[in-house]
This record gives sequence, structure tokens and C-alpha cells, in this order.
Amino acid sequence: MSSDLIETLEVENRMLRARIARLDREAADRQGMARPTMVALQVVDHPDEVKAPSAMESALALATGIEAKVCADIAARQLLGIGKYGVTVQENPLPLRQWLQHAYEECLDQAVYLRRAMQEIDKGQA
Repeated sequence: MSSDLIETLEVENRMLRARIARLDREAADRQGMARPTMVALQVVDHPDEVKAPSAMESALALATGIEAKVCADIAARQLLGIGKYGVTVQENPLPLRQWLQHAYEECLDQAVYLRRAMQEIDKGQA
């Protein structure tokens, strides 16, 4: 397999594992059960290439509550971005100035959403 294909499959695998872990945690929480342990899956050509999960992967698998929801949201956003642009943020070759422009525009949108929410709260308190 080509290294690009392997990398793509590993990214998809991580996203699916994160989603499965979140769904398992939610199901366990609803049923009052202990949380299941995640098993890491890897795409390798040879058995000697199997690596232990990184500290970050282990931390993501153990995240709970709001943090787990944020991790799942990030994973979902990445999948949307890959579908829309065909690459991850890391693979996107935009110059730094363009990344900063995108971030600035996102901040402007956030300010608009926050202001609207504040006005809605203020209306309710009048």
C-alpha cells in the first residue's frame, strides 16, 4: 500500500475509534455501567510495525464529559473538512497569512454569535 493511503486509513481509523469510544461511553453512562476499554487498530504491512498508542491517543480514548464531546466535535469537523477540501489542516499548504486570515474571520463570526446570545439573555432579564 502507498504511504498516503496508509496515512488516510489511519486518520479515518482514529476518527472512527474516537466516535466508537464516545458512543460506548454514552451507552455505558446511560446504563450506569463501567466504561469499556478501547482497543487500538492499526493498518500495517508487517506485524513488527505495530506501535503502541501515543499518549495523546490514550488521552483521547479516556476523555469523558464535556472534554469527550469537544474531542468528538473536533473529529467530526475534521471529517467534514476532509470531505469538503480533500485534505486535513495539517496537509493543507496555505501560507501562514491565509491561516491567520481564516482564524480572524472565525473570530469575527464568534463575536457576532456571542453578541446575539447576549442580547437574547438581556431581553429575557428586562
